[in-house]
Amino acid sequence: MSENAPTSLLMQYCTCEACLHDSRDLCELIANRAEHLQVVSTLLTYDPADMIFVGYDISQQDACISIHANILCYWSPTIRNAVYQSPEPVSFFWIDFSETRGRSMSVWKHIVQWCYTGRLLDEVTLSDATIGSGDDIESLWSAAASLEMYELCNYCLRLIIIKYTWGIGAVADPGARFLPRDCPYDAYGAYFVFKSRRRGAKFQRLVRFFQDLLMARGPTHPAARALANDHATWTWATYANRDEEFGAWITDLGGVDHDYRNGILPTHFNQWHKYQFQILPRVPSNAQQWAVAHSERVAQGAAMVSLQGEWRRLGEGLFASDEWLFRVVENDRNED
Repeated sequence: MSENAPTSLLMQYCTCEACLHDSRDLCELIANRAEHLQVVSTLLTYDPADMIFVGYDISQQDACISIHANILCYWSPTIRNAVYQSPEPVSFFWIDFSETRGRSMSVWKHIVQWCYTGRLLDEVTLSDATIGSGDDIESLWSAAASLEMYELCNYCLRLIIIKYTWGIGAVADPGARFLPRDCPYDAYGAYFVFKSRRRGAKFQRLVRFFQDLLMARGPTHPAARALANDHATWTWATYANRDEEFGAWITDLGGVDHDYRNGILPTHFNQWHKYQFQILPRVPSNAQQWAVAHSERVAQGAAMVSLQGEWRRLGEGLFASDEWLFRVVENDRNED
């Protein structure tokens, strides 16, 4: 699918500085995806038969998906380090993101899709921006952050910005035009982030985004409420009543109805650097050289092992330590 495909709402509603000045040829998304596809093309020329399977639970071995091992290792330092530290070749990764079975596999499918294409597509609408409905995109951002997939995190942030700038899934009239300050949105994403607020430093970026968003304006202030569909308004009252701590958190940030006109919205492009991850250059920086060096680091042998991820959190908030620890588990499919 081309960059200018009509189903790409992310491209249509992109609010980067270049696009806001009608210079779409300079759009960062286009440049990032072109570079992404070039890297993938290079990696596929090396070890094309070396595949790895990923899933969320070893007891659900039918729920897994395959991906070229070097591509997954390139985009995820967490996976790459686990592969390098294993004395035997790794054939399976089982990582549970604490989601339901269906959404766990949806997260993995989106991760694999992005690894190959540098973008995401909603399975129903075939659009990218509609993945922002509910709390799916916040959940994917969190999973990517846990795997140190910071390019994917930054891509997800673009979808999050679209969601809270143009009301994808929450506006009553999809054809309505409004200022970003009046954008309606539901409570799903905010509640997901609220529940994750005690995780480690890297997860605090999204917490800060929501704090800044809610402090700048309430989600159901009069102008936003006039544009919102009934369900979006209903979610705020429901979640605040269901979880008193969540209601208190919203109140501490100004409440649902306030509009601090001097508050700076985090969805403006000159604020994004606060919430994006810095992408450090890989060593070697050249994808071809990286692929060669990677092949030399991977263990060789006929015996294959499966690794189960276990999430470890020490402490809370900014001072917490969050990471995946991996242990070898038995997997009958290794013998297939």
